[in-house]
Amino acid sequence: MNVIVKGIGSVGTLEGALRADTAPICQYIPPKKLRRTDHFTQLALIAACYAIEDAGFKLNEFKGENIGVILATGHGAMNTTYAFKDSINSRGDSFSSPTLFSKSVHNAAMSNLTIQFGLTGPNLTISQHSFSFQSALLTACLWINEGRCEYVMVGGVDEFSETLGYCIERFNDEKKSVLDYNNAYTKKIAPGEGASFFILSKSDFTGKKEKMKHPGFISDLVMGNLTSTHLPIEIDTHLIIDGDSNRIKNWIQRDQIKNKIYYLEKPYGDFFANPGFDLIAAFSQLEAYANITLIYIEEEGQFFLIKLRKIRDFR
Repeated sequence: MNVIVKGIGSVGTLEGALRADTAPICQYIPPKKLRRTDHFTQLALIAACYAIEDAGFKLNEFKGENIGVILATGHGAMNTTYAFKDSINSRGDSFSSPTLFSKSVHNAAMSNLTIQFGLTGPNLTISQHSFSFQSALLTACLWINEGRCEYVMVGGVDEFSETLGYCIERFNDEKKSVLDYNNAYTKKIAPGEGASFFILSKSDFTGKKEKMKHPGFISDLVMGNLTSTHLPIEIDTHLIIDGDSNRIKNWIQRDQIKNKIYYLEKPYGDFFANPGFDLIAAFSQLEAYANITLIYIEEEGQFFLIKLRKIRDFR
């Protein structure tokens, strides 16, 4: 597959905050153009601006038909959606807010991205629950390898809402938790929000070696359903694991996974777009490890695997 990451941008919650700060977006886009954008869209815009800048492009130069865009979201613009539902409850369906409705659809942020940056290539919004970002990344890599685009900007975004916070407290006995495989105890993580974007391109690694800002490339992506307690692929790299803890513990106990397992901290909180932040963290670990594999497992048995390798280790 051999897809390289030219630029990375992210924004998220920190230090226990539930909402991310989108104020810096005004440094890139005039406030007048942001008047009708909601918090969800602004999260996507600012992360995209950071990624474009990180890739070495100017915002007014990164445009055209050769650039595809894929946005992933698990919940979409929740706050705008609930505000639209409130307008139905208070004014009836005949007098509900059309503005709120237009901004509540999941691809509203995508339309703002493409219009703002002049991106006229293929674009797609994917909403597939906790596997939204993984599916978007797979699609982006397919577009690159099929030659549909020279670059693909792929990102995940999800926001926090008071309604979601209430549901977590009301319907769960404990806050959502993940396993710390290094320390063998359960660590609780609070909900959060954020957006992460990546500028992807194809490289054949021939001729003069490119000067790469980020040290690795995506060498393989695998998505499927488990038919047994074993992964249908050989794992020969360091691992970052997230997902159904019972299945993972079974693999560890059976010694199928004999490599070093790296537990990924989630400083931005827990939300569906978090795999994008996992990928950022994995790239940062490539300086220490030649190869890294990210594995996500759902309770139903669906899995997604991402393999990363160092540029200099390509053969």
